[in-house]
Amino acid sequence: MEPPTAESIDGHAWGEYVRQARERWDVVARSWGVFQRNSSELIDLLATAETNVRYSLMLMTDLELIPGEQAIFWAQFDQRLHNLLASATSLVDHTRRLISYYEHEPEFTENFRRRNDEVAQSDVALFLRRFRNYLLHFGVAPTMQTLHFGGPAGQQTDWKFEVQLSGTSLLRWKGWNSQNRSYIKSFDQGLHVRVLVEEYFAKMSELYQWTTGQYSILHQPGVPPRHLMS
Repeated sequence: MEPPTAESIDGHAWGEYVRQARERWDVVARSWGVFQRNSSELIDLLATAETNVRYSLMLMTDLELIPGEQAIFWAQFDQRLHNLLASATSLVDHTRRLISYYEHEPEFTENFRRRNDEVAQSDVALFLRRFRNYLLHFGVAPTMQTLHFGGPAGQQTDWKFEVQLSGTSLLRWKGWNSQNRSYIKSFDQGLHVRVLVEEYFAKMSELYQWTTGQYSILHQPGVPPRHLMS
């Protein structure tokens, strides 16, 4: 018996398969775009505070002296942190639906799950996932600012400002597991928020760059999907 060809496949079934696949890929692409923008907005906000000395000093000033400017920054910080964590959860859920559609493509699904596990089981991803529960069930982000001046004696021309999460405050919550606690304790003072977000975003970017590159392999022009050829 001759193997099935593109001409012998049910065209309607093939078209419906591609349509449903495209719908899932579009959802993931839009979800990724939301996550990407939220990540960039939070990183940019923190970078502005950490690279502009006037901004840094403003955030270190007594709140009662300049309440308006500080309030605007922290309101934006809370909003963008929430948006980042919420969009990460949505992206994971949307991607799960996409991957489940390709159970008939074990090479793709197995490679994705291996790569995804490397990201999902990283210290930073595990922390951020549990940190979302912290914000939902325990309290607001326990932020603190550090500002250090240095340079030649008497000049102090160098400075370093960071927005951090207080490790001491985080550990008051009983919802962390042992791995989360070890990760939090690994920081001498606090957890540098911008660095955490940049690390997580870099891991997610690598994963989704690989994932989106698989569409053209899974849907080659004129090549029927294997599960419709059996």
